[in-house]
Formats: sequence, C-alpha cells, structure tokens
Amino acid sequence: MIKELCGKISYNAYTAVNDILFYSGAGIIIGNTPIEDPIIPYIAVPIMITQAIMWWSNYIINTKEAVQIRDLYQDFINNYNKLNDSFELESPIQIYSMFNYLLNKGYLSKDKAFEYSKKKILDVPGMLGISIVTGKGVCRHISSALNDILNSKGIQAYPLGVFDTDDKSKLKRLTGNHQITFAVYDGKSYFLDPTQSRILEVSESNKKVLHDKVGDQIVKFIPLAYINKTNFIKLKRDFNKKYPTVPKEESDILVSSTIETCKNNVDMLERFFNENKEIYEDISDKILTLRKTNKIPTIK
Repeated sequence: MIKELCGKISYNAYTAVNDILFYSGAGIIIGNTPIEDPIIPYIAVPIMITQAIMWWSNYIINTKEAVQIRDLYQDFINNYNKLNDSFELESPIQIYSMFNYLLNKGYLSKDKAFEYSKKKILDVPGMLGISIVTGKGVCRHISSALNDILNSKGIQAYPLGVFDTDDKSKLKRLTGNHQITFAVYDGKSYFLDPTQSRILEVSESNKKVLHDKVGDQIVKFIPLAYINKTNFIKLKRDFNKKYPTVPKEESDILVSSTIETCKNNVDMLERFFNENKEIYEDISDKILTLRKTNKIPTIK
C-alpha cells in the first residue's frame, strides 16, 4: 500500500516532506526543552520518528521519477551484461577488468567522458551506481555500479567499506574512507577496487587486512544506509566464510587477457556506447530534475 502511494508521489515532493519533518522536529527540540514545556516530546518525537521511517525505509525509490530512472538503469545493466556475454566473461575479475577499462575510456558515461569528482552529484537512494552514467562519481558510485552488474550477472556481490591506512583521521578509522566491491564466486572471494584499478588480497599475517602491491587497507564493516538489512547479513555471512582469493599470478593473467580483448574489439565497444547513448542522456536529464534529500550518509 505504501509503495503504491509513493508511486503516485514525485521524488521532489517526497524529499521536501522528508526535509520539512527533519528540520521542524529538530527546530522544536532545539528551540525548546522538555523542562520548559513538557508537551514538546509529544510533538517533536512523532515528527522525528516519521522522518526517520521515511529515511530508513527507502520508500523514496518507489516515487515516480525514481521508478523511471531505475527502469532506465536496469536497461543499461542488462545491455552491459549482454556485452559481457558476447565476450564470454564469467569470472568477477574478467567482468571487473572490462568494467574498469570501459569506465576510464568513457564508454559508460554521457558525452563519452568520466571524471572522478563529487561535485554536483546527487546520490539516488538504492541506485548509487547510476552516477557513472552522468559522467561523474567517486568510489561509492563506481563500486556500486560494478556491484549491480555482478549481481545482475548472477554473481553475489556487495559494496564493502574499508579504511585506507594512509589516512591518519581517527574518525575515518571508525567510519571508513573508501568503498570497494566484495564478491563471492565458485568458492572464492574477490576484493575488487574499480576506483583505484586494483585487486586486493587478504594478508597472510592479518586476516583483517587487505593488501596489494601499493599498500594495505584495513577492512571495516560499515552499516551503509543504502545496504538493506538482508544484504548486510549476507555480506557478513559470506565474508566470515573466509573463502580463498585467486592467486595474484592468475588474476594478472585474467586482467591482461580481458584488456587485450577490449583493445581488439573497439568496434563492439563503440557500438555499445552508441546504442546506449540515449539511455545515458535520458538518465542524466531526469537526475537533473531531482533535488537532494536530507542527510544521506555516504563515504567518498
């Protein structure tokens, strides 16, 4: 019933109500105290609870514009996996490698150009990966897009928050400062970082540390607002199984052979871009009409 109701409400109307509830509830509490006026909790608390329910329920993804954008995004994901099938890519490493190549070459973005930037980005709840289509994004958008592609391909994948040890911030040690993609396939674990173009492995000396030839990253499980409870439980379950990772020598071969395949089939990649160009433009135009929601917690 609630989903049907949201389907009749615009995205902007939903966010406007969410913001009004948040600021009015907070304003009542800040401007008054229960001691001065005992009735305050009876007014402010229900308002804040309603706002919290609107936020955490993620029903915003069922509003009219969100449904339209989601349908377009799913068309893009389906078309992308047809390209994966054309090249007979099955391993998460192969899929990651082509995704990384196409992203940096602009084949997945409007105007055929992608920029690592958080400027003028709107996070659409439940569809963070959609930002790469607009030509801009940071790690949460890039890894989420790869995550969506893998899941649509039938490979269990999750966005995973990590902490890069190069960052000295104590706060970031608790919240994380980077996002990668964690996948499980054929009895193996894959820690894929499409933002920094690297595949991480579990350290032999410390099972809580992922490393590559550049440096170490400490894995931190972060209850990201855009991971629903069911998926978060599955993430912890699959991560705790401690599946082995693919040996570096094997992953290097898969990466190089996939990149070579891409370079040898530029005509197919150009055709893919041209066939999806209209989808990129439609998505970008629709996102421009949306207003930012209040208080969406994210990591870079």
